[in-house]
Amino acid sequence: MQQIKQSWLRREKAFASFATGPLLDFWHRREEREFTGVGNLIIRYVRFTSPQHRRVILIVPGRIESYIKYPELAYDLFHCGFDVVIIDHRGQGRSDRLLEDSHRGHVVEFTDYVDDLETLYLKEIVSGHYRQRYALAHSMGGAILALFLARQPRAFHAVALSAPMFGITLPLPPFLAHRILDWAEKMPALR
Repeated sequence: MQQIKQSWLRREKAFASFATGPLLDFWHRREEREFTGVGNLIIRYVRFTSPQHRRVILIVPGRIESYIKYPELAYDLFHCGFDVVIIDHRGQGRSDRLLEDSHRGHVVEFTDYVDDLETLYLKEIVSGHYRQRYALAHSMGGAILALFLARQPRAFHAVALSAPMFGITLPLPPFLAHRILDWAEKMPALR
């Protein structure tokens, strides 16, 4: 662990060397897998595993993101002792699309994302030998993971949601909430 912390401190100065050396070598060792999701769509995901790891982290990307965006994070988590699993949601990344135009995201029901995630969870996370299970979700992935956790609240030991795609419902009329927020912006010490 100390060695990985030291590499974090030096990495930025020689990032090109890191990206085309150790990171690229690591990325080439990925296992690309797939399963059949809702509506018989092929859902693709990637995983990095080691027989020594007893912890796993599931990464749930945001809208229009793919697992190919996450090699450095996967590298760091793997070298900190985690198996890593990253999904490509339906209509995104390398997973099947519902529309002919592959650049447009589309889903029939938002819960289809949740059903797909549950299938992956049962296939890769539950069936594994893990003592500790974690999840990290970004943006739309946060909304998907939150709905999944409503179904299975004990699925993970801990989760982190980065900028989750939530609407905030305040017990105030919108005009009053906006006035308070505008006022608070001018008072950073009180904010």
